[in-house]
Amino acid sequence: EVFSSSDSSFEVSSFVFGDVAGSMTFNATGYVWQAFMSMQLDASNIGGDFVMEERPDITRGKSFITVDVHVSGDVGGTARFQAFTDSGTLDRQAFDISKIRIDGSVGGDALFLSNNYGTFSENYIKIGGDIGGDLVMIDTSTHGRGFCCAPTSSSKGFFFPGTIFGSVRIRDGSTDGHGGYNTDFVFGPVLGDVEVFSSSDSSFEVSSFVFGDVAGSMTFNATGYVWQAFMSMQLDASNIGGD
Repeated sequence: EVFSSSDSSFEVSSFVFGDVAGSMTFNATGYVWQAFMSMQLDASNIGGDFVMEERPDITRGKSFITVDVHVSGDVGGTARFQAFTDSGTLDRQAFDISKIRIDGSVGGDALFLSNNYGTFSENYIKIGGDIGGDLVMIDTSTHGRGFCCAPTSSSKGFFFPGTIFGSVRIRDGSTDGHGGYNTDFVFGPVLGDVEVFSSSDSSFEVSSFVFGDVAGSMTFNATGYVWQAFMSMQLDASNIGGD
């Protein structure tokens, strides 16, 4: 566990690990600004869970922005990347402009969870192997823009080419919207269901989704006081087994 409760802890630092038999956690907590900013992390295999989180008691933010994370092998448990706290301001942006790459498989769920502005925006994220559980990407912040602004034309995007043994759930539940705006999402086969959900303005506008075979159902859903959700979206899928 690498833990920060102070400003700029481990900023522009680098960590290199061989195989880790247990879990690996990077944790920012308290009155902290820019913890782990521009950090580089390389690891071979992680036997347990892999967690990077800006915890609920954070009061300032910008943890894990511009990080470069590379696991060259597998993660045996769950992979979770999360920003918990919504301060209602526009300067939080955890995991903004970052690269997260897992070349192998994830044994459990893969979770990308945002509750502050701009989390996972302008990202390059790839899990090259299979995902043993669900793939979940959710933004519930006030000011939104989670997972946005990541087109392949700018060498960004979200890529999951292996088999996803569970379901895929992608949701923009933010107040101000623009979640997934102008972002490319690529998926391999999905053995469960797919749900992409918007309750915010301009969610997934000018975005693209590419799927292999989906064994279950596929749902794209816009609800509530919403403007231009899914406008000019592109969708390609091979086969859909359900509805």
